[in-house]
Amino acid sequence: MKIRNQVWIDTEKYLVITLREPFWSAWKTYGWEYGVEGFGVSLEAIKKAQEINKKIRVRLLRYGSYEISPQKALEAGRKFITRDNKPIMVIPRTAFDKFSMSKYRQSLIEEKEKIRIERKSEVDND
Repeated sequence: MKIRNQVWIDTEKYLVITLREPFWSAWKTYGWEYGVEGFGVSLEAIKKAQEINKKIRVRLLRYGSYEISPQKALEAGRKFITRDNKPIMVIPRTAFDKFSMSKYRQSLIEEKEKIRIERKSEVDND
């Protein structure tokens, strides 16, 4: 799924959204603590995560991964309408839980292993 150049990947546990970089000056715009950047997440993605009952994982290229529940994203974020009239929520980085890359890589390995086992069992059943 792709909305406003955001690619959503629906994994077993998360709705993963990849962003190029944060909104560096969000702290100025929204009056947050000095230097706190914001992550712009499509309001549609947040609602989708609520529907399917999954947490949101935001992957920032070169900056790591962060997790947040849809409810917390709606509470902590500020609504912003983009140039093409799409609503996004700008959420302060401090509202997210930092996800270490080693845990992230481990979860990818576990997901790939689960898929491999499922495919193997399908082939064995044929």
